[in-house]
Amino acid sequence: MISYISQKNGINNFCICEDSLTASIFDLIKYLPSEYIVKIIKNSLLHNKIPNDCGILLNISFWDKWNPKNTINEKYVEPDIFLRFENIDIIIEAKRFDYFQQYDDQMKREITAYFNEYGSENKDLYFIQLGGIYDHDDNDDLIDIFYPNKSVKICKTTWTNLLNTIIYSKEQIQSKNHINEQHIVRIFDDIIKAFEIHQFYQIEWLSNLKEVLINQVNFKELNYSKPQMTNWLSELSHQKINITDKITLFPYAKFK
Repeated sequence: MISYISQKNGINNFCICEDSLTASIFDLIKYLPSEYIVKIIKNSLLHNKIPNDCGILLNISFWDKWNPKNTINEKYVEPDIFLRFENIDIIIEAKRFDYFQQYDDQMKREITAYFNEYGSENKDLYFIQLGGIYDHDDNDDLIDIFYPNKSVKICKTTWTNLLNTIIYSKEQIQSKNHINEQHIVRIFDDIIKAFEIHQFYQIEWLSNLKEVLINQVNFKELNYSKPQMTNWLSELSHQKINITDKITLFPYAKFK
């Protein structure tokens, strides 16, 4: 969240939006050990492409301003998140919701701008579409037309996938009861709360609920009695009714 406030609108103009969601989640993820960051990102992907050995996280930055050469942008190209590990680089383009917001042209511009800035380093680049996806298909590697000797692996995930991965990671730590990792559990708790602020919730699915056995002796004997039915019309069989009187049987009827 601090990145959103310091680099975007400031505290007085805070609003729930794509940028606040992005910063809220990854400003907390960055405090995790590097192996946890890689594991969470890797396990949340729809198709597992990121290597296990990414090395230590060297830097994470938000909304960098990159050289727009060979793109239609005039001033700069702005990726949402840029993570530099020892062995790979990752660009994350985040959208506000899980589906139908990503743009291939935007992805291509960010990749071209990356090579404008870092192409000489010859590191492997992974581009992650986070949210806004149109399908769950596995995309082929992308070859930049301006840097034809460079290929980029395209990855996809959703905010919901990322949330579920974090919840699972938290539960794994708690099941082992490792006291020396309780600080990680607290970070996970804050990430889950940040998701809730942005309307992504932890859901307890019926299929995942633990089985509970109920002992029948805990119940008192249930008695059922059929309710007594009264035919009120039968009570009128011995009554004398003068239809010339405007009586209460049919208050809205007109008698001639």
